[in-house]
Amino acid sequence: DVVDGNKARNKTLPAAERRAFARVNKRKRNIGSRCLYIGQSEKAAERIRQHLTEAHPATFAIHLNYWPNDIPGNLIVQVIGVPNAQSVLVPFIEDQLASEMSPILGRRGSV
Repeated sequence: DVVDGNKARNKTLPAAERRAFARVNKRKRNIGSRCLYIGQSEKAAERIRQHLTEAHPATFAIHLNYWPNDIPGNLIVQVIGVPNAQSVLVPFIEDQLASEMSPILGRRGSV
């Protein structure tokens, strides 16, 4: 509900003030998930910063600093490193992680 409300408020803003929020995964197994997929990156710390503090408005991110301040719970960040993975394998790795973790926001893979 918090995600849908925040995205609805975002749509009412003038185009120049809107943010490119990560998509909501509405599949039944994703509902109630506490996992937010934040993406692949060579610079994980920078990508996490984009999600939690400030990112360009057109960057698909959580943009957490634009959310209500009363969201309950704690945030746990988990970085899964895959050193020297061939770029062709990365989508398959992401699909497996999406299958196991059922993220409520962000990429869900092809699963």
